[in-house]
Amino acid sequence: MEHFIPVDKAQVLAQLLADPAWKKGEAAAFRELFELLEHFFHNEAYRLNRELKNRYAPIDPDRDLRDLSGQAGRTAKVDPAGFRRSLDQVLKGGNYRVVGAAELDAAFAASDLVGLKLSIDLEDYDELLIAVRGHRTVTETVGRLFFLKKEIAVELHERVLLYARWKPADYFAAKKRRGLPFVPGTGNLKLFKDVPKNDLETILPNAVPRMNLLDKILLFGPGIGGGIPILTAKVVPAVLGLALAWKSGEALRGHKLYQGMMEGLLALGVLFGYLFRQYNGYVAKKIKFAKMLTESLYFKALGNNAGVFHALLDAAEDEEQKETILAYAFLLRAERPLTMKELDGRIEAWFAARGVNLDFEVDDALAKLARLGLGKKRGGKWTVLPLEKAKRRVDWLWDNLFTFNR
Repeated sequence: MEHFIPVDKAQVLAQLLADPAWKKGEAAAFRELFELLEHFFHNEAYRLNRELKNRYAPIDPDRDLRDLSGQAGRTAKVDPAGFRRSLDQVLKGGNYRVVGAAELDAAFAASDLVGLKLSIDLEDYDELLIAVRGHRTVTETVGRLFFLKKEIAVELHERVLLYARWKPADYFAAKKRRGLPFVPGTGNLKLFKDVPKNDLETILPNAVPRMNLLDKILLFGPGIGGGIPILTAKVVPAVLGLALAWKSGEALRGHKLYQGMMEGLLALGVLFGYLFRQYNGYVAKKIKFAKMLTESLYFKALGNNAGVFHALLDAAEDEEQKETILAYAFLLRAERPLTMKELDGRIEAWFAARGVNLDFEVDDALAKLARLGLGKKRGGKWTVLPLEKAKRRVDWLWDNLFTFNR
């Protein structure tokens, strides 16, 4: 179960305000507090966006700005570790989950793709990160037999972030690899929607369909195993015998070896026709794979490189807002101070009653209340400021974001 709250923040607010237990004026004050927090978190997201852009700029493959520091080409102030820290902060705020190496290997092994094996050289990357958020299962038709259809359940990641930082140009030059579709030494960011859990490898930029050893044996084995006996037993002896007969002046068409040679050539023709059909099937799968990638890039891509930041930060901002306001509302309405576990259970039960199952990130929500000065822990139990004091507190925080006139 995920920490992600799959409900729009406006709907969360509406559901909280729909509680008839609000006293006169409280609902309006709660809405005002919600709006104050909304502006505050938006400002934090803006600052983080600026930090991300500055740290990503040196490795942005789409960068079109000039460097005035006197450096030739790209600026030398590359800080991949700093960018990764900022990116991790945004992903945590947006309740993304990083896919581990074991999970990625399992996805590679259990691919539901079109029957192709993908060749992926992980050595090409200095850094590779895949993070996911949201999960659902759909039913898809994967094949037909005459009028029958085969349907399977496919698990989807609703959001998938890919961050791939490539090795420098020297690495690819040493391997004599030219015509690369990416810029060595840079970092590609991609954001996708609805990616099958077992097809995560298809979003990697250097995934290439290849025939493995078993595929080659299945494709060329019948040709080698069936063609050589036909050649050695029928065709070659017949051709040699007919050549000798021709030299001696015998008629070839009525020769006893002529029929054997024609039968052998016909058998070879049938065999090569079968091999051609098998190879065409492999080519068709490659075309289908290319079509799937094209559709993914066109219909499933939500952002590319620096354009990903807006979607990530917007999602993180909303998650921060929802977690904070939910924790505050339930502590405010509680008949007594609550422990972290009690608060977590009440919020998750509230969502479950509305058909949404999730693992509320209560520790993060309480940490935000404490950071903002809206909540306090005493004796293992939490309380929050009353509405009017909470509004004044957030208003004070907003007023003190800039102190240029002091």
